[in-house]
Amino acid sequence: MNPNAGVRFVVKKAVVETDYGLTECATLVLQKVNSPLFRPHPITDFIKKNYLKHDNNYNTQNSVAELIKRYLNYILIDNFTTYRLESFSQIRRLHALDFLESLKGSPIEQGRYKGKLRSNITLEKFSFILSQFYGYLHKKGYLSPDERDEIADYINNGTTKDMFVGNGFTLFHKDKPVYL
Repeated sequence: MNPNAGVRFVVKKAVVETDYGLTECATLVLQKVNSPLFRPHPITDFIKKNYLKHDNNYNTQNSVAELIKRYLNYILIDNFTTYRLESFSQIRRLHALDFLESLKGSPIEQGRYKGKLRSNITLEKFSFILSQFYGYLHKKGYLSPDERDEIADYINNGTTKDMFVGNGFTLFHKDKPVYL
């Protein structure tokens, strides 16, 4: 039985006050399925800390929030029976590797590129964002001590290196045609 089956991570637009005035922020929320009710999730802090302070562009924040939303739905809700994760402390690097592989092998679901595979550039971008996310989880102490030790080599003075491409995740071969 999946205790998370009745909710989904969703991205909502919120107006927040910053040092520069009011600005739009992509906010991760938990929303009940088939209900307008939702609750902002504290993990939105990742978006605020990494994208709001550097780039007040809502579209940039939204694209990052959409990826994190998809990832959290993938590991905590859609694949609950596989991973059985009950807290962020149980998240492992292998979950992101599985998620990236699923994105690599599945066609885009909507928009003008519907049915096409993602390009290496897109997959590298996703890998880098997930690396930043894991760096954030590491810094906040949300990961288990073993997982923090495993990814510590990728984090240096607040800068996070890509911890997936070439480290368990391979891109398409250069000769293989790929699409956005």
